[in-house]
Amino acid sequence: MELGPYPLTSLWRARKKAFEYRQMVAKGLDPKRTCC
Repeated sequence: MELGPYPLTSLWRARKKAFEYRQMVAKGLDPKRTCC
C-alpha cells in the first residue's frame, strides 16, 4: 500500500491518508481491502 508518489503527494495529504488508514486498522478493517 502506498500513500502516493513524491513529490505529487504533499506531506499534508500523506499524513491525512496515514491517519485514515490507522483509524481503519483500529476499527479492525483492512485499509488495503476497504479502499479502492
